[in-house]
Amino acid sequence: VCILAGRYFESITIGQRTNASIHGCGHHTRIASPSYGPTTGANSGAVITILNSQDVELHSFIVEAADDDIGIELTGASTQALAFGLATGRLATPGVSDVTLYDLIVIASTKPAVSVEQSSDVRLENSLIAMRNVPSASAAVYVSGQEIHITNNWVGPITAADLPAIANADVSSVAVAAAAGGLAAAEPMPAPCGIQIAGTSSDIYVRYNEIVGGSGNGITLGEVILVDSTGVNVNGYVGFNPGGGKVNPCANGNFYYPKTVGFGGRTVNVVVNGLLANLRIENNRIRDMGLCGIGPIGFFNLTNTQEVVTVNGLWIVANEITACLNRTVTLFTNADVTS
Repeated sequence: VCILAGRYFESITIGQRTNASIHGCGHHTRIASPSYGPTTGANSGAVITILNSQDVELHSFIVEAADDDIGIELTGASTQALAFGLATGRLATPGVSDVTLYDLIVIASTKPAVSVEQSSDVRLENSLIAMRNVPSASAAVYVSGQEIHITNNWVGPITAADLPAIANADVSSVAVAAAAGGLAAAEPMPAPCGIQIAGTSSDIYVRYNEIVGGSGNGITLGEVILVDSTGVNVNGYVGFNPGGGKVNPCANGNFYYPKTVGFGGRTVNVVVNGLLANLRIENNRIRDMGLCGIGPIGFFNLTNTQEVVTVNGLWIVANEITACLNRTVTLFTNADVTS
């Protein structure tokens, strides 16, 4: 499918399909959340959703996600019944696999610009992934699954210099910036930005990316989730803010997460979700981050909470990391000693 030049306000779902390709006319093709349109339509949670599909390719267009919308989401957690009469040979297996995303510009706000959820054989290449300058719990790129390659991308907060002129007309003008969330300014970036590798994941390759700016880590290892007393997950993606709200528990440089938080009128546990295995982080340029260039989602006080991010097989090679840890760090005290 070729999408011609223009700005389209709609949500697209590629559901239960194989061998699908969508491409545009470079930055002249723009797909935006319905709420950005002149009729202010309802958003669906993602501008583009790839659901239970295989052999999918997206390239050569811009995606603009509004607040609470993901830019591009890959998910195998089906919420719809199989289409009646659809040949089983076209379904292959449930889940998302063999997806290539390249030559894209994806701009998001309060949710990840690109979210890859328990998918396999996914490539994100040669793209610009940007976040608006608004408070957010989300990394710019969130990935979990197997055999995922993130290569030669630019990841960071939006600036006018990073976008083609045709997009700047809507995204970076003063009037639209005030209405739609705005651009990165001189003040500290409230969004974590960066790339998050969540559990459970294996064989993840992050190579030759430029990761610039944000309040979190350049590359974050692991994720936290909320579970009740029986171990059942009680919420979806919570990002860096398991307690909700606009500021994560690591504000002001406190790296510890709480043992419990309030959710839905009850107290739930904050736990690390799944193991990470065989991660290769190589030849990236990471700079101007609020926290670490490469680091875990956070830490727990092991005296009362036995949670830790675990990685089996981690290669960190030939990365350039400069001007990070820009947030004020809380002093380490005797109360923080766990052994």
